[in-house]
Amino acid sequence: MGTITGAAGLAVAVISPWPVLTVAGFTVMGLGLATPLPVLFSVVGHEGEDTGPGAAGLLSRFTTMTYSGILLGPALIGWSAQGVGLRWTLALLVPLLAALHPLAGTALRRARRHS
Repeated sequence: MGTITGAAGLAVAVISPWPVLTVAGFTVMGLGLATPLPVLFSVVGHEGEDTGPGAAGLLSRFTTMTYSGILLGPALIGWSAQGVGLRWTLALLVPLLAALHPLAGTALRRARRHS
């Protein structure tokens, strides 16, 4: 539900004509996205217990990907905003966040299987 909440908050922030509502939308987005990443770290760590490189290897790869996103994300958002505007760039992120919702069920089932 966190990714759907985050997508809804970002949608409110993007379409809002009032600064107060925009800040509230970003707040809801932050609250919604506060839990999915730690859950993903847990799922990735549990995936490596049985086979492959182990939990440490998988977590290091996942951490590298998340830090790469932290470094590249703002540059890509800025580049895109230069071409189509910040509002449209952020609006393109709403369906991406919403698309993560179905994947959460898969992550939850995997986490339960390893518990």
